[in-house]
Amino acid sequence: MLDTYLQQTFALLLMHILALIVPGADFAMTLKQTTLHGRRAGMATALGITAGLLVHLSYALFGVSYLLQSNPEWIQAIRILGAGYLFYLGWQMWRSPPQAGSMTLSTHASNTQAFRQGMITNVLNPKPALFFLSLFSQVIDPQTPWYMLTLDVVALCSSTWLWFAWVALILSQPRWQQSWQKHQAIGQRLFGSVFMVLAFGLWLA
Repeated sequence: MLDTYLQQTFALLLMHILALIVPGADFAMTLKQTTLHGRRAGMATALGITAGLLVHLSYALFGVSYLLQSNPEWIQAIRILGAGYLFYLGWQMWRSPPQAGSMTLSTHASNTQAFRQGMITNVLNPKPALFFLSLFSQVIDPQTPWYMLTLDVVALCSSTWLWFAWVALILSQPRWQQSWQKHQAIGQRLFGSVFMVLAFGLWLA
């Protein structure tokens, strides 16, 4: 029976990783924070995204996602909030002037902000909650013991943090940062546009 539960965990992890590597709002947020504020901010963003994922997993495990699916107006409200938040972030990037000089080390405040923005971006996207509701209903056996469910959650959260931490690590390399310093004004508007496009996509979904 344990083999069956481990196969279940592996199936969940595989499907989650396939979803992770498709760029979306979480990837864009990690890209933004790492490029603007450095590796630590990128790592903090990855941790915030993971915390947001934990909220969605709680929804799925306790059946809240079923309630969301049964009440389309709730999904619409969350979608509007999420789209508004992404549009606000994009507009802020358009309005903010380029930072003069070389990038400084992230402060505690910027890391805290990076964590918060990563978490809010993930939580206000209803797609993960519905994704896990669908995935759990098809893969997880109702008789699965709590310790195996705990293992599932740990595996999903760990893979999420590792993926986005790796993204932050790659994007914080000197070559990328030097290129950013040369093209910061264009880059900020490009990132701002990406967030606005994601906002409209979420609004229309």
